[in-house]
Amino acid sequence: MLHVDLKFVTLEEFHVRVETPHILLDRDGQLQRSLDNSEASFPFPDYQWIEDRFWTWIHYALLKIGRGEYLEAYDFLGFLRMVVFGPLLHIKNEKLPRGVRKAEMDLMPKDFEGLISTVSKYDKASIMISLKNGVELYRQLRTSLYNNTVDINEAAEQKVMDYFEDIEKR
Repeated sequence: MLHVDLKFVTLEEFHVRVETPHILLDRDGQLQRSLDNSEASFPFPDYQWIEDRFWTWIHYALLKIGRGEYLEAYDFLGFLRMVVFGPLLHIKNEKLPRGVRKAEMDLMPKDFEGLISTVSKYDKASIMISLKNGVELYRQLRTSLYNNTVDINEAAEQKVMDYFEDIEKR
C-alpha cells in the first residue's frame, strides 16, 4: 500500500510551502517555476508568543481543575504538548518543531520522558502532577532555548504558581 497526501492549492499558495513536493504532472512548467523561485521554510514557534501566553494557559488549566472540569484540563495538557512542549523539545533535539509527531523516535530518551510526564490519568491528583511536570519542563526548555531577547513575565509566573498551591490544597 502507498499513502499519498493530496493538497489542493492555487499557484500563488504553492509558492509558500514548508517542504518541496514531488511533482507528478506539470504540463506547462508553472509548478516547477514556482519551486525554482521560492524556498521551503518550516515555521518555527515564536518564543515570546509562547512566554506571553504560557502562564495564562496554566491558570486556565488550574481554573478547570478547581471547578472539577478534569476532562477539560486533561485535554488541555494535550494542547500544551502539541503547541509548547513538543515543538520546543524537537527544537532542542535539532528537529523540525512538528508538535508531538515522531516524538518517540526523534527525542532523546530523557526529553521523551519529560514529555510523557505531562500525560495524566483521569483524576485530580494525576492531572495536577502532570501539570506541575509541564511547568517544570517548560522552565527547563525556556532556560535552554530562549535568549535574552525574550521577556520573562516573572510576576505572572509567581501569581499563577501561588494559585497552583491554592488549587493543590483544595
